[in-house]
Amino acid sequence: NVVDDFALGRNIIAHGGCWRMVDGLTYVRCRMYRNGREIFEGLSKNLFPAFGYNVPAFLFVWLWIGTVFWEPLIVILLSGLGVPVSSASQQLAGVAMGCSLLLWSLSHGHFRFPLYLAFLYPLSVLLLVAIAMSSMVLTLAGKTVWKGRSLARQKEGPR
Repeated sequence: NVVDDFALGRNIIAHGGCWRMVDGLTYVRCRMYRNGREIFEGLSKNLFPAFGYNVPAFLFVWLWIGTVFWEPLIVILLSGLGVPVSSASQQLAGVAMGCSLLLWSLSHGHFRFPLYLAFLYPLSVLLLVAIAMSSMVLTLAGKTVWKGRSLARQKEGPR
């Protein structure tokens, strides 16, 4: 299964087992990808299939994520360029950016990533949304590649 971890979880539950997500950071280390190409291929392989090939749900979630993380930054940038933006919008945008930075900092700290990278969260979100869209396009076109192999789209409907 292209999204083997999801399939494993479903099989465990279907056979009466328990499935839990736990933090194994102190016990397990894993390097999933070694370079940008591997990141792109790995995420492209998984992101759209993880939604059961459901285009409307996939688009809604990824466009929402892009908007939530980028809209406050755009409001602040427009305000800085002299475009009229209400002070309430500026304040809300500042709070949203602060919350985003806090969440990214907590995540980076927990996973032992350099904290300065948290400030690049807008770029990270933009790249992830772009990879997500590529995942959908490549999967629907039957052009997904993983470790040098072409992957056929599996027959799986919405969940």
